[in-house]
Amino acid sequence: MRAMRRKAVLSVALGGVLATLLLAPGVQAQGRPAGETAAAKPFQPLDLFALEQAVDPQISPDGTRIAYVRESEDILTDRARRTIWIVDVASGEQRPLDGADGESSPVWSPDGRRLAYVAPGPEGRGEIHVRWMDRGESAVMADLPERAGALAWTPDGRQIVFTMHVAAPAPSLGAAPPKPEGAKWADPIKVITDVHYRQDDVGYLKPGFTHLFVIPAK
Repeated sequence: MRAMRRKAVLSVALGGVLATLLLAPGVQAQGRPAGETAAAKPFQPLDLFALEQAVDPQISPDGTRIAYVRESEDILTDRARRTIWIVDVASGEQRPLDGADGESSPVWSPDGRRLAYVAPGPEGRGEIHVRWMDRGESAVMADLPERAGALAWTPDGRQIVFTMHVAAPAPSLGAAPPKPEGAKWADPIKVITDVHYRQDDVGYLKPGFTHLFVIPAK
């Protein structure tokens, strides 16, 4: 499963730590009298779906807030769930930005008043959103044919730069002859010339290139 492959290293590390704690002779369960032991519960593969992790932390320019992506796994779909959360550094209080599944790539504007991020759009397309943090309002800055990545603000805060996949013709070994009406032939062969042609949680990568784009931030 994708979730298990993504967290294989994590599970090995956690398994080692848990095994050490569970097998240590001096370790007692909290609230359990000395000398009384409980049966150890080994870490199971499905326990991966109960884990959450924080990725892509972004500190605001004034250092008072941290935006990060909270990632977990949906056991029913075997897909990752991603939402952006905001942490108040002074109090440690956390709150979700919008609570919408699929948010990612938070990045603060140079003045710290806005937060740009990626969110899912209609029919699986990508959208770039900007949140005005003092007002708590968001606006869609771009509705894109593909999901954006590597968001960045220009130093003056007037533009947002991002990367996006642009399709290109796939390599081929020539064209097949015309198919007779009603014929059921095998799928065409897939010609692969790239070393990185497949990705976890994505599958086979679509042929094309990654380009830089820029949009106004207002």
